[in-house]
Amino acid sequence: MVPLACPAFADREGRIVRWSSCLTDIEDRKRSEAALKRNEEFLADAQRLSSTGSFMWNLTAGEIIFSKETYRITGWTPLWPVTFESIRARTHPDELAELQEHIEQAQRRLDLDFERRLLMPDGSVKYLHYICLGGQGSAGSNRVYRRGSDVTGRRARRTRSEGRSELAHVARGRGPWTLAASIAHEVNQPLSGIITNAIPACGCWHDDPPTSTARAKTRDARSVMATVRLT
Repeated sequence: MVPLACPAFADREGRIVRWSSCLTDIEDRKRSEAALKRNEEFLADAQRLSSTGSFMWNLTAGEIIFSKETYRITGWTPLWPVTFESIRARTHPDELAELQEHIEQAQRRLDLDFERRLLMPDGSVKYLHYICLGGQGSAGSNRVYRRGSDVTGRRARRTRSEGRSELAHVARGRGPWTLAASIAHEVNQPLSGIITNAIPACGCWHDDPPTSTARAKTRDARSVMATVRLT
């Protein structure tokens, strides 16, 4: 209960003879304010946990309002007014033309779904996924509501996963060829030895009697052939 007014009533001589007061019950209003504050805290926590911010662009008044999480994602302080000049300054240079197209489409209250890169003050790049919906405010003002999610970490994980998959694919593709090359090497090595030793041996066996060199070459050839049979 809150007193709204406490007027005093005086007699003809100016002496206060009575007071009157009017009380207003504000319990319902306080309960509604507490519920609203609680819902705002829940929304802020949900946006923080999902790295998703929201903002509203009042086309009629030209006002842009960021949520707390949108300020955190973009790196702006809530003390700075948000303008399209500041948004352009934070947008990656390669996407400025696309940004202008999206602004014009939003002014026509078209629904949009796209990704945008932000160039942060430290030189890093953030990837944001935006969904924009056109609507009207309670006073009939034209508005654009936008949700922006920071997908930088998700893109990095996807890139690493694709890189690992590609390496695994290359490894699987090279596996049979590597095995075939290894087998060919193991077979060619003793075969080369057979040829190297057999040809001179054949020439030496023409001697009568065979020379000791012919006998040695023959022993080497038989040894190599035995190795091939074992492998």
